[in-house]
Amino acid sequence: MSNLAQLRVEYMVALQANDDVNVERLELAIESERKLEAKAKADALVAEAKALQGVRDALQAKILDAMGGITIDSLKLSKVLKDVKATGFTLRLPDDQSDKSRVVLTVSGMPKAKGTGGGGGAGKSVDRHGMTLDEIYNKYKTPEDDAKLAEADKLDAKPRNSAQWKIRDNVRLKAIKDGLLAVNGS
Repeated sequence: MSNLAQLRVEYMVALQANDDVNVERLELAIESERKLEAKAKADALVAEAKALQGVRDALQAKILDAMGGITIDSLKLSKVLKDVKATGFTLRLPDDQSDKSRVVLTVSGMPKAKGTGGGGGAGKSVDRHGMTLDEIYNKYKTPEDDAKLAEADKLDAKPRNSAQWKIRDNVRLKAIKDGLLAVNGS
């Protein structure tokens, strides 16, 4: 059993035992373990890319030699792509071995627009449960939860936000404990 699987088992046991301290600790541990696994996968991909870099460089030299010095700038592709509102193109050449063509080159002529940032996003709830914390709260809340949230609304800004989050998160934890809400991957 992997470390992540073991943590998920411990998490479910803590939920059933109403052990809020361990539930929160294990949620953080599970998230940390997911990050470690993702980093290990990314590191493996980087190592593979580095190992193949020499082969790619040789292939690039062969393609450039075959193109006879044609470059994106010599074709004025940036302007052409901008005029047709494209961010790049794919070059397909006939395949000598079949009747089909093969993609041999994908060119990005212009960078895509970046997001402006801002806003907190959906957080971890969407990854863990497929719903935002607000959606979870609205689906599983009780009248008592609404009353607590109304009290929290009367607080000043920062304590209010923390109190509201805690109320919503308690609804989420209760829904998990009651078996109404699944934790993805467990």
